[in-house]
Amino acid sequence: MIEEDKELLLAVRNVKKRYSDHEVLKGISFNVRCGDILGYIGANGAGKTTTIRAITGLCSINEGEITVNKNIKDFKIGVVLDKNGLYSQLTARENMEFYLRIYFDYNFDTIIDEYLELVGLRNYENVKVMKYSKGMKRRLVLARTLAIEPNLLILDEPFDGLDVDSQLTMIRCLKNWVKKSDRGIIYTSHNMSEVKMLCNRIVLIKNGEIIQDNLVDEIIKDYFKYLRIQPFHNNTDDILGCIKGLYDHYIIDGENILIYTEKENVEEIAKILFSRKTIVKEFAMEYADLNEIFVKENSIDEG
Repeated sequence: MIEEDKELLLAVRNVKKRYSDHEVLKGISFNVRCGDILGYIGANGAGKTTTIRAITGLCSINEGEITVNKNIKDFKIGVVLDKNGLYSQLTARENMEFYLRIYFDYNFDTIIDEYLELVGLRNYENVKVMKYSKGMKRRLVLARTLAIEPNLLILDEPFDGLDVDSQLTMIRCLKNWVKKSDRGIIYTSHNMSEVKMLCNRIVLIKNGEIIQDNLVDEIIKDYFKYLRIQPFHNNTDDILGCIKGLYDHYIIDGENILIYTEKENVEEIAKILFSRKTIVKEFAMEYADLNEIFVKENSIDEG
């Protein structure tokens, strides 16, 4: 269940956006609460970028409402897009200083130290950005954005093309950052492994409509694949004898019996095995992973 008791940061209510005769957003609604790392996922053209543009005020909406928490003083939204916007001739520290002057009129050396340390760049603060790897540049962009201490952070494909170490470093930074009060993240990506590692919630958009909005673990539970039974002491025939005529759609996969049936039938299968005193080594329901769910929900409808 979504934790409704957490304070609301952002509310998107029945938002519609049209370009000429094309309706890009068809009345979408979702919330971001304190502590949320929300994976906003969908295929290209689903409406993700338009949603981000609407939230940040870069485009108008035709209907609906987008509101932030008015009880938070000086509510800020930070955005990390696919373009870095760094000055290659400047060092990391100089890039941070140039950017922070827009927001602060006081000495911010301590802030720069804190956020360069957070993303693992403190030892490279005086190196010109032209000498940085792609991963280091992305970490610097993240540090620069976090340094303004936004309440809502929007990340649009922030890890695209990064090596595994850089991805893990940024994921660790973001998880630590969002634990502090009055903070939440909207994160877009096509990499479902990243989504699984980082996000606690998913909003899935398809053709301008929200089709899923729930905790990651709860969404996965909606995509049951099969029941996996691992026999005990080679009693495969006993198990198959118990279900024969009831659930005949199965395959033998190594040591496992994979039974393809409805999720609602699993409890009945368990009762049958128990009533006949049939011992099994493992009895587990297997679910689709996020990659499979993403492909399934974004497949082209036939007809």
